[in-house]
Amino acid sequence: MKNKIKHTLQDYMSLPLYLAFRRLLPKSNSPGVVLLPRLAFFSIVLGVSASILILSLANGLHHNYLQRLAESDSHLSIISIGKGIPAYQEIIQNIKSHPEVTSAYPYSQDEALLKSYGETTGIVIKGYSQEFAKDRTFNTYFRLLKGEWSFDNPRTITIGEALSKNMAIFIGDTIEILTFDEILGTITYRFKVSGIFTANDGLLDKGLGFISFDDASEIFDFDGYSPFIGIRIRDYQNSEKVARSLIQKYNIPFNIKTWKITHLNTLLALDNEKQIIRVLLVIFFCVAFFGILAVMTALVTDKRDEIALLKTLGMTPTENFKSFVFTGLLLGLTASIIGIIFGILLSWNFNNIISGIEYLVNFILSIFGSITKQKINTFHFLNQNVYYLKEFPIHIQVVDILFSSFSAICCTLLAAIYPASISKNFKPAEILRKRAF
Repeated sequence: MKNKIKHTLQDYMSLPLYLAFRRLLPKSNSPGVVLLPRLAFFSIVLGVSASILILSLANGLHHNYLQRLAESDSHLSIISIGKGIPAYQEIIQNIKSHPEVTSAYPYSQDEALLKSYGETTGIVIKGYSQEFAKDRTFNTYFRLLKGEWSFDNPRTITIGEALSKNMAIFIGDTIEILTFDEILGTITYRFKVSGIFTANDGLLDKGLGFISFDDASEIFDFDGYSPFIGIRIRDYQNSEKVARSLIQKYNIPFNIKTWKITHLNTLLALDNEKQIIRVLLVIFFCVAFFGILAVMTALVTDKRDEIALLKTLGMTPTENFKSFVFTGLLLGLTASIIGIIFGILLSWNFNNIISGIEYLVNFILSIFGSITKQKINTFHFLNQNVYYLKEFPIHIQVVDILFSSFSAICCTLLAAIYPASISKNFKPAEILRKRAF
C-alpha cells in the first residue's frame, strides 16, 4: 500500500501568507511579544464595535429628530407670492387624487404678538380648518393636554404648554392678539384659550398657537384666498419626487416647497455633525495606528533570527516584506469581522444594557437613601423632560459598518508597512554571526 502524504497548511498557500497566519499568534520567550498582538487585536475589535455603536446612535437620534421635524408640519407646501392662492379648493381636490397624497388642506402661518396680564411675547399663529384636526399624524406629534382644539370654534386659540406656564395662561382665559396694518396701525383681537397642547419640543411649545382658518382669514386679511396649501404624503422621504409629479400632472402654477427646503439649515447642521463624528473616529483609529505600529515593530525585532534563517534558505526580501504586510492585513480583517459582529449585537441590545445599568444604580441609590433617610431622585440616562425620548434610538447603516471596518483595516495595513520595510533590509550573515557568539 502506498503511504498517504499528510498535507500541512503551508502546502495550500504561498510562503508569505503562511508566515502571516503563524505570526497572528506568535510564540516567543518574551511574554510582552506574545501579549502585544493580542492587545492590538482586541483594541481593533473594541474600536470597530464602539465606532458602529456611536454612529448608530447618531443615526438614530438624527432620524428621530428629522421624522419629528417632517411630521410636525406639512411635507409639501404650495406657496403663492401675493395675497394668496385663489380657487384653492379646486386645487386641493385635484391634489387629493394623487396616489401618494394622504391629505391636502389650506392653512395660514403668520407672526403676531400675544398679550396677557400686561406681558407680551411674539408667537407664530397657524390657522387650520376642522378637517386638519382629524389628521392622525398631527395628533401623534401635537398632543392635546387640556381643553379642545380651536379649529372649529371662532375666537378661540390653542397654545403650547411652555407658553401657558411662562405667561400663567389657563383654559378659559382671554388673551389679546396684536397685528399691524400699514393703514390702521396696530389692531387688537381678543381670543379665549380653549386648549393647551405639547409637541415635545421647547420651541414649538412656547412659540406656537393654533386658531381656526376663518379667524386667521379675518385677522390677517386674506378672505377668499389661502396663503398656503399643505400636503401630506405616504413617505416624507420622497417629498421631492412627489413635488415634481404634482407639478407635471396638475400643472400647478405656484411654487411647491418641500419640508427639506424649509428646514435646510437644520439638515446641513445634522450632516456636518455626522461628519465631525466620523473625523473624531478617524482620529481614534490614528491613535490606534501608533499602538499597532509598536506591536508590529516589536514582532519584527523578535523574529530577526527567523527572518535571517529564511533568507538563508532562499526567501526573497519581497516575500519577507509581503509576509508582514499580510500579517497586518489579516489582523485588521479578522478583528474587523469580530468587531462588526460585536458592534451590531451591542447596538441591538444597547437599550437593554442601559436599562440594566439604570436599575443597578437606582437600587444602590435606594439603599443609600434608606440608610441616610434622604430622598434621592431616580437616575435616568435620558431626561424625558429634556429629550422627549423613552430610549436611545438605534439606526444601523451599512455605510457606517463599511466605514468602521475600512478604517480599521487601513490602520493595521499602514502600521505593518514600516516594520516590513525594516525586515526587508536585515542582513542574514550578520544576524546569524551575532547569534552564534
